[in-house]
Amino acid sequence: METDGAREERRRQAELRAAAAERRMRQQAPPSPSRAEGGADPQSKPGAARVGTWEAMNEKELREVFTLLFGGSNVSKAIVTQWTSQGLLLGRDDSFKHILLQLQGGPCGVLAPVQAFLVKHLVFKTDFGGDLRSVTSGDITRALKAALCETLWRAGDYEGGCLVRLSSPDWVARVKAGVDLLGDTCDLDGLVPCVLGSLRIKRFSGRLDFLEALGEALEDLRTDLGVLLVLLSILTTRGNERIQGDRDDPTQPLITTPFGHASQEVVNLFLCGKAATNVFDGDMEVGGDYRLRGISSRTQVGFLTLLESHNYLTVGSFLKEPEYPVWVLGSDSHYTVLFSMDRAAQEEPERVRREKGVRKVFDEFDKSGGGGFIERGDLAAVLSKARCAEGVLGDLGMQDVVTWHDLWARVSKSEFGEEEAAQAERTLQLYHVNGIAKSLGEEEAKPSLKAVTITLTKAMQALPAEDVALAIDRACASEATAGKAQWCPLVDCIRTRWKQAECHWVGDAPSMV
Repeated sequence: METDGAREERRRQAELRAAAAERRMRQQAPPSPSRAEGGADPQSKPGAARVGTWEAMNEKELREVFTLLFGGSNVSKAIVTQWTSQGLLLGRDDSFKHILLQLQGGPCGVLAPVQAFLVKHLVFKTDFGGDLRSVTSGDITRALKAALCETLWRAGDYEGGCLVRLSSPDWVARVKAGVDLLGDTCDLDGLVPCVLGSLRIKRFSGRLDFLEALGEALEDLRTDLGVLLVLLSILTTRGNERIQGDRDDPTQPLITTPFGHASQEVVNLFLCGKAATNVFDGDMEVGGDYRLRGISSRTQVGFLTLLESHNYLTVGSFLKEPEYPVWVLGSDSHYTVLFSMDRAAQEEPERVRREKGVRKVFDEFDKSGGGGFIERGDLAAVLSKARCAEGVLGDLGMQDVVTWHDLWARVSKSEFGEEEAAQAERTLQLYHVNGIAKSLGEEEAKPSLKAVTITLTKAMQALPAEDVALAIDRACASEATAGKAQWCPLVDCIRTRWKQAECHWVGDAPSMV
């Protein structure tokens, strides 16, 4: 059995090899096109720290980043207070020692993505034993450092990262005292002096050096300014110009009123490295030169939202089916985390994969704005591009419009027949994390970690996707299945990923708020 010392040495050697490879890549890399052609040095951009030096964040830099966050005027004191009263704090109980606690409303838009990447780096390592209660504080610290490093480095397009720290520990109390003296609303002339002098920034060009610096900064990140420091670090890493270019409407603040929630752009910045406004795949042209920004590639950690179950939007496959079975979950007022310890949770039956492929082609020809139907004249092109057999057409070609339900029913019957009915039920074990510390009676306030078992029944697997939720609801209401399947809002969110899911848990229902 490998000892802790041997495991640590193996990690150290791996990091040294990675650093050596990184140095070789930098030495061999050609000059960047922008600089070779006389473009500006990236370090000369407004707000960019010089590589290798700690510098105080000046008034201009603070105004720029706070304008991004809060807007230029009518800044709510209550919202600023929320974002200056939350650190990266881990649970003390053995069952929650890997969970980041949320004490204030608002910062969950930063905490949940960091939590998701912490889980990724904690669980999906070769030496993880399968029991979160057995992980050590050292394991958790390394996972937290790796989570922060990954998200920040990606935001810098893998070329560098900025870290924002306190100038000294006593600045926490001074900043909070200054904020406390603000009026109910203020402008940047009131807010910036509260923070001026309290923060320093350094830019890193080597990932290993950046990882080491993050470890040294953890004490700062545990203070009441910790989450704000993380947010400022990723914003300065990405840079004002790139962030505004990522967004649909750069005039809106990233922290929304009236409740101080982080916008979807902040969440996406942590998940994919860009402050994209939307959650669909790719960009959407909407006329002229204007386009809506979405997610450009498959992410490491994903995103699901309760809003999709209400038909407000559709999350694309890049977020819905990430590399690792870890998702940030969004409700209308809070972000939580869902994960599985088994990467096989991402695997799907051939029929489900085929349905998604045909639906993607169908949607390309759907001119109804998501209504789920195409015109008769487009049917042949859809069948051809989706590589469907000619015999599928049947009397569908006689209809003026063809619905997705009718088309998939024909394709499914033609290609799969009754095959799905013979498949066994599939069970997945998921875990839901809600970092909000809630008090139950006289007990100390604690976060929530809830095991949720989902069953994909063979009967449900044989149905068209949009019929599944209705069928499950009817089944749950019937006497035959009463008490078996359970429901809460989380179930609706889970079904945006696994439409066939029946959910089960023990005790109180998991909460998304």
